Amino acid sequence: MKTLRSLLVALLVGVMLSGCGPEPAGEPAPPVPTESPVPEPSDPVEPTGEGEPLDEQAADTDTADVSVRVIDEQEFDEVVSSYRGDVVLVDFWATWCVACVDLFPHTVELHQRFADQGLRVISVSFDEPDMEENVLKFLQEQGATFDNFISQYGSGIESADNFDLPGPLPYIVLYDRAGEVAHTFPEPRSAVDPAAIDQAVEALLATEL
Repeated sequence: MKTLRSLLVALLVGVMLSGCGPEPAGEPAPPVPTESPVPEPSDPVEPTGEGEPLDEQAADTDTADVSVRVIDEQEFDEVVSSYRGDVVLVDFWATWCVACVDLFPHTVELHQRFADQGLRVISVSFDEPDMEENVLKFLQEQGATFDNFISQYGSGIESADNFDLPGPLPYIVLYDRAGEVAHTFPEPRSAVDPAAIDQAVEALLATEL
């Protein structure tokens, strides 16, 4: 009697659980498309043969216009003096200086915005002179189509001494139209403020010699 009761219970439990299992093996799976309308990320994109996009052509032109050379402080002073009558912004920087690399696009932007209003931009790198190729590559990537130089004294304290830098890089110097130092950034005990640089540039451009 116990055996018969056990068999009936097992049969009832089996019927109750039969609806919670996986789909029957015989059910057909949904069809899989044989072609994908979107190419896989790894698929190479073939050139169209219709010529270079305009933005790439412009980038090539900008790259050709970017140059850099090694100078000392006397040559630097001569370059600054040659721009008397204009406002001059000098960006002292280096590729090994993270803050300098972060700020440099702002310098390029100022050149692009105000060059036609009389702003002249000069960059002076405190990289080693034998790193000229690396410096030039960075300048080309940034589109730095203005005067670019490398201190002949390299990354040592001699560069700061000869170019009259009282603090660490990056260091921005603004000259007025008379060729006199009007502003330096950062100000003592503060960080470089791009907005403050913008305001100073605009104020100097609004003045007459």
